[in-house]
Amino acid sequence: QADFLVASSEFEHQSVARLLPGSPIAIIPNGCNEPPQAAPESCKLPGGAEVRWALSLGRLHPVKGYAELISAWAEVHPEGWRLAIAGPDEEGYRAELGELIRKWNLGDCVFLVGEVEDAEKWALLERCELFIAPSKTENFGMAIAEALQAGRPVLTTKGTPWQELPELGCGWWVEPAASSIGKALGEATEVSKQSLRSMGAIGR
Repeated sequence: QADFLVASSEFEHQSVARLLPGSPIAIIPNGCNEPPQAAPESCKLPGGAEVRWALSLGRLHPVKGYAELISAWAEVHPEGWRLAIAGPDEEGYRAELGELIRKWNLGDCVFLVGEVEDAEKWALLERCELFIAPSKTENFGMAIAEALQAGRPVLTTKGTPWQELPELGCGWWVEPAASSIGKALGEATEVSKQSLRSMGAIGR
Protein backbone atom coordinates (compact mmCIF):
# COMPACT_ATOMS: atom_id res chain seq x y z
CA GLN A 1 0.00 0.00 0.00
CA ALA A 2 3.01 2.33 -0.18
CA ASP A 3 2.63 5.47 -2.26
CA PHE A 4 6.21 5.27 -3.46
CA LEU A 5 8.93 2.60 -3.63
CA VAL A 6 12.71 2.91 -3.67
CA ALA A 7 15.12 0.47 -5.35
CA SER A 8 18.88 0.68 -4.90
CA SER A 9 19.74 -0.47 -8.44
CA GLU A 10 18.21 -1.23 -11.82
CA PHE A 11 18.38 -4.95 -10.94
CA GLU A 12 16.28 -4.35 -7.85
CA HIS A 13 13.95 -2.04 -9.79
CA GLN A 14 13.18 -4.82 -12.25
CA SER A 15 12.47 -7.29 -9.43
CA VAL A 16 10.14 -4.89 -7.63
CA ALA A 17 8.39 -3.95 -10.87
CA ARG A 18 7.65 -7.61 -11.59
CA LEU A 19 6.28 -8.07 -8.09
CA LEU A 20 4.23 -4.84 -8.04
CA PRO A 21 3.55 -3.79 -11.64
CA GLY A 22 2.43 -0.21 -12.05
CA SER A 23 3.85 0.99 -8.73
CA PRO A 24 5.93 4.20 -8.77
CA ILE A 25 9.58 3.22 -8.20
CA ALA A 26 12.67 5.42 -7.91
CA ILE A 27 16.21 4.10 -8.32
CA ILE A 28 18.33 5.67 -5.57
CA PRO A 29 21.69 3.95 -5.05
CA ASN A 30 22.95 3.51 -1.51
CA GLY A 31 25.61 5.87 -0.26
CA CYS A 32 28.54 5.02 1.96
CA ASN A 33 30.56 6.85 4.55
CA GLU A 34 33.90 8.42 3.76
CA PRO A 35 36.88 6.32 4.89
CA PRO A 36 38.26 7.46 8.25
CA GLN A 37 40.49 10.54 8.02
CA ALA A 38 43.01 9.14 10.48
CA ALA A 39 45.42 6.48 9.27
CA PRO A 40 43.80 3.02 9.61
CA GLU A 41 45.07 0.65 12.21
CA SER A 42 47.80 -1.78 11.27
CA CYS A 43 46.59 -4.63 9.08
CA LYS A 44 47.15 -8.07 10.58
CA LEU A 45 47.75 -9.95 7.33
CA PRO A 46 50.89 -12.10 7.13
CA GLY A 47 53.82 -11.28 4.90
CA GLY A 48 55.82 -8.17 4.11
CA ALA A 49 55.26 -5.26 1.75
CA GLU A 50 56.28 -7.37 -1.24
CA VAL A 51 53.13 -9.52 -0.94
CA ARG A 52 50.27 -8.36 -3.16
CA TRP A 53 46.84 -8.84 -1.58
CA ALA A 54 43.35 -9.32 -2.97
CA LEU A 55 40.45 -8.92 -0.55
CA SER A 56 36.89 -10.22 -0.41
CA LEU A 57 34.54 -9.02 2.29
CA GLY A 58 31.14 -10.38 3.31
CA ARG A 59 29.31 -13.03 5.29
CA LEU A 60 30.45 -16.59 4.64
CA HIS A 61 27.47 -18.03 2.78
CA PRO A 62 27.16 -20.03 -0.49
CA VAL A 63 25.39 -17.14 -2.26
CA LYS A 64 28.53 -15.00 -1.85
CA GLY A 65 30.44 -17.14 -4.35
CA TYR A 66 33.48 -17.87 -2.20
CA ALA A 67 33.69 -21.51 -3.25
CA GLU A 68 33.89 -20.39 -6.88
CA LEU A 69 36.50 -17.78 -5.99
CA ILE A 70 38.68 -20.30 -4.15
CA SER A 71 38.43 -22.74 -7.07
CA ALA A 72 39.36 -19.93 -9.48
CA TRP A 73 42.32 -18.98 -7.29
CA ALA A 74 43.51 -22.60 -7.31
CA GLU A 75 43.34 -22.62 -11.12
CA VAL A 76 45.13 -19.31 -11.64
CA HIS A 77 47.39 -19.36 -8.56
CA PRO A 78 48.69 -15.84 -9.25
CA GLU A 79 52.36 -15.57 -8.37
CA GLY A 80 53.17 -13.17 -5.55
CA TRP A 81 49.51 -12.70 -4.59
CA ARG A 82 47.49 -13.77 -1.56
CA LEU A 83 43.75 -13.68 -0.93
CA ALA A 84 42.04 -12.60 2.29
CA ILE A 85 38.35 -13.44 2.79
CA ALA A 86 36.90 -11.49 5.71
CA GLY A 87 33.44 -11.91 7.16
CA PRO A 88 31.31 -13.66 9.77
CA ASP A 89 30.58 -17.36 9.53
CA GLU A 90 26.99 -18.26 8.68
CA GLU A 91 25.56 -21.71 9.43
CA GLY A 92 29.02 -23.28 9.62
CA TYR A 93 29.97 -22.47 6.04
CA ARG A 94 33.47 -21.41 7.07
CA ALA A 95 34.34 -25.08 7.70
CA GLU A 96 33.34 -25.97 4.13
CA LEU A 97 35.49 -23.19 2.73
CA GLY A 98 38.37 -24.35 4.93
CA GLU A 99 38.06 -27.84 3.49
CA LEU A 100 38.15 -26.41 -0.02
CA ILE A 101 41.30 -24.44 0.79
CA ARG A 102 42.93 -27.63 2.10
CA LYS A 103 41.75 -29.63 -0.92
CA TRP A 104 43.51 -27.23 -3.29
CA ASN A 105 46.58 -26.84 -1.01
CA LEU A 106 46.03 -23.09 -0.73
CA GLY A 107 46.77 -22.74 2.97
CA ASP A 108 49.79 -20.54 2.26
CA CYS A 109 47.94 -18.03 0.07
CA VAL A 110 44.20 -18.01 0.90
CA PHE A 111 43.18 -16.87 4.39
CA LEU A 112 39.82 -16.78 6.16
CA VAL A 113 40.34 -13.89 8.55
CA GLY A 114 36.93 -13.93 10.24
CA GLU A 115 34.61 -11.07 11.09
CA VAL A 116 36.22 -7.64 11.24
CA GLU A 117 35.26 -4.37 12.91
CA ASP A 118 34.93 -1.15 10.92
CA ALA A 119 38.50 0.02 11.57
CA GLU A 120 39.87 -3.40 10.57
CA LYS A 121 37.81 -3.32 7.39
CA TRP A 122 39.37 -0.05 6.28
CA ALA A 123 42.82 -1.35 7.21
CA LEU A 124 42.27 -4.37 4.96
CA LEU A 125 41.07 -2.14 2.12
CA GLU A 126 44.15 0.03 2.59
CA ARG A 127 46.43 -3.04 2.39
CA CYS A 128 44.85 -4.73 -0.63
CA GLU A 129 45.38 -3.83 -4.29
CA LEU A 130 42.28 -5.57 -5.65
CA PHE A 131 38.80 -6.14 -4.25
CA ILE A 132 36.85 -9.23 -5.33
CA ALA A 133 33.09 -9.66 -4.86
CA PRO A 134 32.19 -13.05 -6.39
CA SER A 135 28.53 -12.96 -5.26
CA LYS A 136 25.95 -14.92 -7.21
CA THR A 137 23.32 -12.27 -6.44
CA GLU A 138 23.26 -8.84 -4.79
CA ASN A 139 20.60 -6.15 -4.85
CA PHE A 140 23.37 -3.53 -4.48
CA GLY A 141 26.62 -4.63 -2.80
CA MET A 142 27.75 -2.15 -0.12
CA ALA A 143 31.21 -3.75 0.09
CA ILE A 144 31.75 -2.91 -3.59
CA ALA A 145 30.82 0.72 -3.01
CA GLU A 146 33.17 0.90 -0.03
CA ALA A 147 36.03 -0.67 -1.99
CA LEU A 148 35.55 1.90 -4.74
CA GLN A 149 35.36 4.62 -2.11
CA ALA A 150 38.73 3.39 -0.82
CA GLY A 151 40.18 3.64 -4.33
CA ARG A 152 40.44 -0.07 -5.07
CA PRO A 153 39.53 -1.65 -8.44
CA VAL A 154 36.80 -4.28 -8.18
CA LEU A 155 36.33 -7.68 -9.77
CA THR A 156 32.71 -8.74 -9.43
CA THR A 157 30.04 -10.78 -11.19
CA LYS A 158 26.93 -10.18 -13.24
CA GLY A 159 24.97 -11.23 -10.18
CA THR A 160 25.66 -7.71 -8.92
CA PRO A 161 24.40 -4.42 -10.44
CA TRP A 162 27.84 -3.02 -11.24
CA GLN A 163 28.03 -3.33 -15.03
CA GLU A 164 29.64 0.12 -15.33
CA LEU A 165 32.93 -1.06 -13.79
CA PRO A 166 34.56 -2.20 -17.06
CA GLU A 167 32.83 0.59 -18.99
CA LEU A 168 34.53 3.19 -16.80
CA GLY A 169 37.82 1.33 -16.52
CA CYS A 170 37.77 0.58 -12.80
CA GLY A 171 37.07 -3.15 -12.66
CA TRP A 172 35.76 -6.40 -14.11
CA TRP A 173 32.13 -7.63 -14.38
CA VAL A 174 31.92 -11.32 -15.31
CA GLU A 175 29.64 -14.34 -15.09
CA PRO A 176 29.34 -15.81 -11.56
CA ALA A 177 31.22 -19.00 -12.44
CA ALA A 178 34.67 -20.19 -11.38
CA SER A 179 35.92 -20.21 -14.99
CA SER A 180 34.85 -16.61 -15.65
CA ILE A 181 36.12 -15.39 -12.30
CA GLY A 182 39.39 -17.20 -12.95
CA LYS A 183 39.88 -15.58 -16.35
CA ALA A 184 39.30 -12.11 -14.90
CA LEU A 185 41.49 -12.93 -11.91
CA GLY A 186 44.32 -13.88 -14.24
CA GLU A 187 43.97 -10.54 -16.03
CA ALA A 188 43.68 -8.49 -12.85
CA THR A 189 46.71 -10.01 -11.14
CA GLU A 190 48.88 -9.35 -14.19
CA VAL A 191 48.12 -5.62 -14.01
CA SER A 192 50.91 -3.48 -12.56
CA LYS A 193 50.57 -1.82 -9.17
CA GLN A 194 50.54 1.61 -10.81
CA SER A 195 47.79 0.64 -13.25
CA LEU A 196 45.66 -0.85 -10.47
CA ARG A 197 46.08 2.38 -8.50
CA SER A 198 44.94 4.34 -11.57
CA MET A 199 41.90 2.10 -11.95
CA GLY A 200 41.15 2.59 -8.25
CA ALA A 201 41.33 6.36 -8.65
CA ILE A 202 38.74 6.17 -11.44
CA GLY A 203 36.52 4.04 -9.18
CA ARG A 204 36.83 6.54 -6.34
